[in-house]
Amino acid sequence: MKRSIFRLECIAFLAGLFFLGLQILGAEDFKTRYLELLKSQQYDALLTLLKQWEKAEPANPELYIAYFNYHFNRGRRSVQTMGQAPDGRYLVYDKREYDPEHAKAALASINKGISLAPNRLDIHFGKARLLSELGDFKAQKDAIVAILEQSKRNGNRWTWASGLALTEGEASMFAGIEDYLGEWFERFAETGPYLKEVAELETTLYPKNPWGWNILAGYYREVGDFRSALGCLLQAEALNPQDGVVVANIGQCYAMLKEKEKALEYFRKLETHPAPQLRQYAAEWIEKLKKN
Repeated sequence: MKRSIFRLECIAFLAGLFFLGLQILGAEDFKTRYLELLKSQQYDALLTLLKQWEKAEPANPELYIAYFNYHFNRGRRSVQTMGQAPDGRYLVYDKREYDPEHAKAALASINKGISLAPNRLDIHFGKARLLSELGDFKAQKDAIVAILEQSKRNGNRWTWASGLALTEGEASMFAGIEDYLGEWFERFAETGPYLKEVAELETTLYPKNPWGWNILAGYYREVGDFRSALGCLLQAEALNPQDGVVVANIGQCYAMLKEKEKALEYFRKLETHPAPQLRQYAAEWIEKLKKN
């Protein structure tokens, strides 16, 4: 899902209870009871259970995921607020707020889980999500940087809930990271420098992966530097010439740079593309360019 210049999908924000690591329900009694108490929001009983679990299995990363979920959910409340919503619109919306002590405890719990299972990608993503919810984008950027750095140490041999191995570790990592970077584009005034830093690191660590180049192009587009954006997109195209979104972005860059013939060349490549959205997007640009 590429969100640089041409965005095909809207961004979905977290809704409802956030359950990290609940995809696989273990038979162990602590897990089973923990899930029941969390879903029914019986937080006092849940805390008692977690303390018992900690005595029994203090080195189990699932325990600290459970602590994370306890603090994340218990410390959260919604208040009606007028202003800029996470999607960029100005309106009255339900804003999530977090008790500082619970937020601090949730972060400590997730860090403990990462220390015990540094290759658990779901735990890393849980930390990134928490920091996003708290609006601490610098810390979220640091968490994403840590994921990228760990990927080079572990060769993208990532695991998921309950230690399940991911068969496509690199692709899973980039897809998850791009979800967060897509949200950053919606809050570019706050996150622009962090977005650029992460995208540049992606292109440094993974120069043959087009994801980072496309994100970096999106950054340059947002600041109005279409020449630099074009350079990044041409790198992405060289790595994957069949990527229609990249082709569309290149066409738009050429159009913004007043290079009409090059823009038409790229948009015409999409006239027979299987995605109807891309065909329509290209047709609209071709018509517009022919009129000018």
